[in-house]
Amino acid sequence: MVGLVVENNAVVENISTKVQHLNKNISNPEQLDFNPLVNGGATAEEQERRIEKLNGKKLLWLTCHYTADLYAGAKGRIENVVSQGVKLFIVFGNTEKDLGLKDRMQADGFLTGGAIVCDMADVDNCVQNIYDAAVETGVDFDGVFSPHEQVQTLIGDLAERLNLPGNSKAAYCNARDKRVAREVCQSKNIPSPRFGKIKSEDEIDYFIDYIGLPLVLKPSAGGASEGVYKCRTRNEVYKLFDDLQTEMTTNKVFTWNPGCEMVVLVEEYIDGEEFDIDILMSNGVVVYCNVTDNWPTMEPTFLETGSNCPSTFSATVQQQLKDYSIQCVRALGFVQGAFHVECKYSMKEHRVYESEGEILGQPLLIEVNPRMGGGRTHKFNKECMGVDLFDNFVMTACGIPINPPKPSEPILALADYDVCCEVTGTLVEDDWLSNVTDHPNLVSHKYHAKKGKQVKGCDTGLPEWLATLIVRGDSADEAVE
Repeated sequence: MVGLVVENNAVVENISTKVQHLNKNISNPEQLDFNPLVNGGATAEEQERRIEKLNGKKLLWLTCHYTADLYAGAKGRIENVVSQGVKLFIVFGNTEKDLGLKDRMQADGFLTGGAIVCDMADVDNCVQNIYDAAVETGVDFDGVFSPHEQVQTLIGDLAERLNLPGNSKAAYCNARDKRVAREVCQSKNIPSPRFGKIKSEDEIDYFIDYIGLPLVLKPSAGGASEGVYKCRTRNEVYKLFDDLQTEMTTNKVFTWNPGCEMVVLVEEYIDGEEFDIDILMSNGVVVYCNVTDNWPTMEPTFLETGSNCPSTFSATVQQQLKDYSIQCVRALGFVQGAFHVECKYSMKEHRVYESEGEILGQPLLIEVNPRMGGGRTHKFNKECMGVDLFDNFVMTACGIPINPPKPSEPILALADYDVCCEVTGTLVEDDWLSNVTDHPNLVSHKYHAKKGKQVKGCDTGLPEWLATLIVRGDSADEAVE
């Protein structure tokens, strides 16, 4: 059974100017017909014209099992979308937690189109359930959208079924399954680390010999660095392979991945610095690309510890990262949307070369996320580079061409530092950041754990973040310092 709550459930008339579905093949996206909304100049006035086109759009918006956990941090962005006049038809599961979220979003005034309730827990049938519920409304939707990683394969599937603007289901499946992403990139001669999938313990020795140590074990689809481990010895590979197989059958981050084959992926440990590359694409044309530096992770896990924007690396290295990331996004089959690409910049001897007096390495893909990045991604790009990734992401979902105005130089520099718990135990203080909270460069600080909470450290698996600080500077180097 599906449930529906709408303010006005009258069937909406077909719109003759409806944007056609965008997941057709584009052989040369740079030769698309001239479109003044894309090619007419990235000015503030034209951006306002694009935003105005959101008014009245009917957007099918998907939640998932962890939306409620992230809701507090997402409210501001949803409120902004609603303020543009978008009619949100928000899809919820039918569990007690999902229905509680529906009530909260109703109270906050976000169900401007209505609430659609259906069974989303069944990973094999959830897309059919959502499709049936959407069709039952009688609404002629203008787009389908979700900010969440695990839902993106459903977005592509529903866009195809409902003939809405978007990328193909195949593109999302290519990206969501990291093993498939590597296979696709490798088939298109895009440099990739050595990799494979381990189906049983009997294959471990073969892959250790093929890939070498250290290596990385991780689920083929996951999130938030969960289940990703660096293995330095043969014994660690065997132990962590068993641990990961258990995690993949008990952790919902792994068990609820529509459209993905869940396997243990083994790959070469990539040396070098890590970067986030944020991309906006419209009708096959890249209209924005920016590089953020990541700081070293909390090994042997890969929990983030901090980042800075803009990048402190040379213009040549940044352009390498941009070109490589765009190549990966296109190889996977995408033509529109927001993309958060994670890469490392390998400086292994066989990948290093000299160009015009600069020693350069090779970008290598970690993953392509076909949505806006989490954490400080939105804040960094908006405040440092003047580009609102979320607004533009929503516009592409509604079939509105984008080309956001961009400053010639960064507006300011920001850096964030995530305090990771090193040792498992009980937090014994509340205000333990008091010695830095008055610093003139501190923009914000947030505690993630309170006094008396049991916190997990590196000694027992993936550690927790205890707090996050964001600072600003006149330059990236100053912010980092």
